[in-house]
Formats: sequence, C-alpha cells, structure tokens
Amino acid sequence: MEINTFLDKLQSYHSEQVFNPWRDFDTSCDIGPQAPVIRSANLRRYLELRPDAHYLFIAEALGYQGGHFSGIAITSERILLGHHPDVEPKSVLGEWDYRRTSDAGSAMLNNTQRLKGFNEPTDTVVWNALNSHGLASFDVILWNIFPFHPYKAGNLLTNRTPSPSELDVGIEYARMLLELR
Repeated sequence: MEINTFLDKLQSYHSEQVFNPWRDFDTSCDIGPQAPVIRSANLRRYLELRPDAHYLFIAEALGYQGGHFSGIAITSERILLGHHPDVEPKSVLGEWDYRRTSDAGSAMLNNTQRLKGFNEPTDTVVWNALNSHGLASFDVILWNIFPFHPYKAGNLLTNRTPSPSELDVGIEYARMLLELR
C-alpha cells in the first residue's frame, strides 16, 4: 500500500465522539479548514522519512494535546514548533517548515498553549526514552492502536478510552500501516 492510499483511508474515517485530525477541524481551536491539510502533510512526511524503520511502538489513541494538533502519534505540536526543551523538530520531520494548527488566538487555549502550542506529557516521556536508549528517530514509527482522538461528549479538549469496537477498527489501520513497508 502507498502512503497516499493509507492517508485516504485515514481521512475517510468518521465516528461520533471521535476527532479525525486528517479530516476534521475544530472551529473553536483550529486555525481553520486548512488544519487537516497541514496535519495530513505532517503524517505523510513522517512516514516518508521512515521507509525502513525497524521499530514500531504503539500507544492507545491520539490525545487532544498531541496528535490531535500535530497529526502524528505520540508527538505534540510544541515539539514540532521547536518549543520543547528535549526534542528537536528535525528528529521528527527532518528539515520541514512546520505550521501550527491550533489557533493561538483561541480563548480555549491557556497562555502557554497560545505561545508554544500544545504539549502532551506522554510524548515527552516517549521521545526522551527513544533518545536515552540511542534509537535513531527515523528508525522508529510511533503509532496508536486507535489512530484517532476519542473525546468525551461535548468537549473536544478531553480524552476518553477507545471502545472495543474502535480498537477493532484501529487494528485494521495498524495492519495497513505495516503494509506500507
């Protein structure tokens, strides 16, 4: 399977109480309808840089502070914007002109999020662990078994555990990801 076909399949997914970062945009927190286009480009670039990765690390689901805005599993917007103290943006996307997708003017964001973008604590732990164990970032693919962001009813800026049926859907996407290799 090619990366563009994989992205098309990701973009086609829709379900209640699930934010699809490569398809959906949030009028209260995103910069606008171009946000999913930017996130899709980020994921495409991320996968293109890892054609021969030897490691696949899988977490549960995208979180609102991480992949929801970056489009990349276990990777926050703050990392890609270069505002993370331990992780360089080029270790994720190489030389790439990253544009944020969260709206710095949104009243939903706190002051630090407005200035530096969203930061996901799990992302920091995982990227620091990769670095401390000497794993080359382009030799690793980070993914989520449910590659979308499940949220609690009425609040996109929350996380919820994926349902068993969502996990079943996610396994199919993980299989497709493995077919890219």
